[in-house]
Amino acid sequence: LRQYTSVDMHAYTTALDKIIEERLVDKLVIVDGKDSAQLFQVNNRWLGKSSASSHSLTGQQYASTMIGFDMIRNHPCFEPNDLVLQMDSDIIIKCNCDVIRQCASIFERDPRVVSFAFPIPSKGGAALQHLDKSGKPFRFEIRCSFLHLDRLVAMLPLRAHDVKVPSENYCIDNGWWHTLDYNIQLNGMKSCRGDLCTSCFLHPPNEFKMSTTERINLLIVSDVISQAIATSLLWKKQLGCVNLKSNTLRWLQSRYESVVVAFILNEYTPYGMALHCFDSFLRQSKGKKLFDKCGIILFDNGSVNY
Repeated sequence: LRQYTSVDMHAYTTALDKIIEERLVDKLVIVDGKDSAQLFQVNNRWLGKSSASSHSLTGQQYASTMIGFDMIRNHPCFEPNDLVLQMDSDIIIKCNCDVIRQCASIFERDPRVVSFAFPIPSKGGAALQHLDKSGKPFRFEIRCSFLHLDRLVAMLPLRAHDVKVPSENYCIDNGWWHTLDYNIQLNGMKSCRGDLCTSCFLHPPNEFKMSTTERINLLIVSDVISQAIATSLLWKKQLGCVNLKSNTLRWLQSRYESVVVAFILNEYTPYGMALHCFDSFLRQSKGKKLFDKCGIILFDNGSVNY
C-alpha cells in the first residue's frame, strides 16, 4: 500500500490476528514484497514482464491484489464463473435487496462482462450500460466492483499501455486498473454499471478518517447508513455522489426513543458476524447517540459454532 503516515506494525498485526480469531474473514493474504521469486512469477503471469516490482511508478500496489486473485482461483471452493467482490476496506455499502444474485445474473446474461461496478446513490432507473453519456467505455471501478475472475484471467498477460519506465524497475506507470481498462477494450469486453434497487456504496473521504473521533463517527454512520431515510435532505444531497457527504449522525432524522429488540438468528450465523452485530449496537447506544434503550435477545440452540 501507499504509505500516508507511519504505521504501528505491532498494533496492525494484532488487529489482523483478532480478525482471524473472530472469524470475520477466512484467510488473510499477506504480501510483504520480500519474496522476489513470488513477485517475478506474478509479474510474468499477469503482465508478461520479468520483474520483481510490486508497485507502479506512481506508488499504487498491484502485486498483492493479483496474488490474492490467484489464491482465490486455486482455492478448493472456487468454481468456474465465480465472482469476486473487489473493494476498498473502508467502503460503506447500503443493501436493500439480494444484490449478489442480481449481479451474478448480469454476468450470466452477457459473456462479455468482466466487471460490474456497485452503484453509487441515485434516484434509480438507470439501465445496465457499458458506455457513459459521451459514448466512452466505463472504467473499472476499483473501489467497489464485482469481477468475473475467469474472464479476467482469460485475458492474461495484460498488456501495459504506454509504459514510460524500464520493465526491470516498474511494470506499469500507474494503478493496475488503468491497465485492466485498456485490456478490456482491447479484447472487446465490458465494464458495466447500473442500478440495483436502492442499493449503493459510499466512499468516506480521507478527512473523515484523520482523528479518533472522526473514525468513531464513521463507524456509527456505517452502521446506520442502511436505515437512512431516502427522503431526507442529507440523502438527497448524497444522490449522484460517491464520496460520503457527511460524517455526522444527521443520517437519521431523529434518535430512536423506543426500546429496540434485536433477534440474532444463530443458525448458520458465524461467530464473527454475531460479534460484529453486538459491536454495532454498542457503538450506536454508547452515549445515547442513537438509542436510549437497547436490548438483545440471544437464543442459544446449542450450536458448537462459537
